[in-house]
Amino acid sequence: MDKNEFIRLHRAWTEIDLDALRANYKALCSSIPEESGVKPMFVVKANAYGHDDITVMNCLEDCGAEWFAVSSIEEAVKLRNGGCSGEILILGYTPPASVEELVKYDVIAAAISKEHAYRLNREAKRRKLRIRVHIVIDTGMGRIGVLADDIQNCINETAEICEMSNLKPEGLFSHLSSADSDDEDSKAYTNMQIDRFKAVRDGLSEKGINLRYCHFLNSAGGEYHFTEDSGLVRFGIVLYGLMPNPKLPVPVKTTPVLSFKTIISYIKDAKKGDCISYGRTFTADKPMRIATLTAGYADGYSRLLSDKAEVLICGKRAKIIGRICMDQMMVDITDIPEAKCGDVAVLIGSQGDETITADELAGLYGTIGYEIVCNVGMRVPRVIIENGDIKEVVTYKAK
Repeated sequence: MDKNEFIRLHRAWTEIDLDALRANYKALCSSIPEESGVKPMFVVKANAYGHDDITVMNCLEDCGAEWFAVSSIEEAVKLRNGGCSGEILILGYTPPASVEELVKYDVIAAAISKEHAYRLNREAKRRKLRIRVHIVIDTGMGRIGVLADDIQNCINETAEICEMSNLKPEGLFSHLSSADSDDEDSKAYTNMQIDRFKAVRDGLSEKGINLRYCHFLNSAGGEYHFTEDSGLVRFGIVLYGLMPNPKLPVPVKTTPVLSFKTIISYIKDAKKGDCISYGRTFTADKPMRIATLTAGYADGYSRLLSDKAEVLICGKRAKIIGRICMDQMMVDITDIPEAKCGDVAVLIGSQGDETITADELAGLYGTIGYEIVCNVGMRVPRVIIENGDIKEVVTYKAK
């Protein structure tokens, strides 16, 4: 579809740049020393952080990706049905009742505790199945996993899981909670987590249990704490061109893959004293020119950005004024006289010499770039861009 024709027909959309995604893939893979034997795993949970999981998966498989991570059996099945031929690991809880789907779609479950492993095993045994699992240990994240604060107890419990008849234990993994911080306490905590992981892995080996895939490096871990002791590096946010910690430069340069755009639907001249939007949080203190944009918090652009964030119009920054509405927002274009109805406004991305990143928006109300891109609404089409042209438009239909 012609870009101008697409814009004429739509009120808000994201653009997913496949060229940027491929470049990020190449940069991240190149950051792993070839002699290390460590493999990259690509995290495509939460609709690939809002970027469209099937599009991202297909692009990465074409590049050579072999490992993917998701958050649920539903996401895993969606990938398989979308043509995924690589390994798929569920990072979190899988209901034991889903064991048939795990086998049917060749998906690896996370055994998040001994009790959870027991229930998975019981269901698999009842249905005469064997399921593939990676066992989670909690080295200090405090979320899921067999507790590793008592190393010997963790080794014993993990060994018990490995002996369950209808499980096929193939891996051991953990998650680093503070790898994106460079203060000395955080570094020490990360090193402690790695040491705990290695102690459990080595303790299992002494019992004759050698799991093929032992991994703990996430994006921040891979960027700042790379070690061959993690057989897989789970690249998540850096794959999409965002930073684990915007204040801490990353060794590997990646480019944002997602842009978020809308259009100007209405322009008016406001007088001094005119109020804008709900609650009258903004009152014009002088004559102003105001544009209404056709996106709001139902599209995933947070209401918490009201009176704080800026957008790009005609390559210039325009501040949001008044409260962001469900489907619309208003911006000050007094200093952009050339702006007109139908012009594109960039909420995230670049226009001219200006750029607004998800990390910038996150900093305005105390969240992280992950949340910004994950929250882009499912009613917003994903426009897949390749070589500067529209390759495909992905829309999500309500069930």
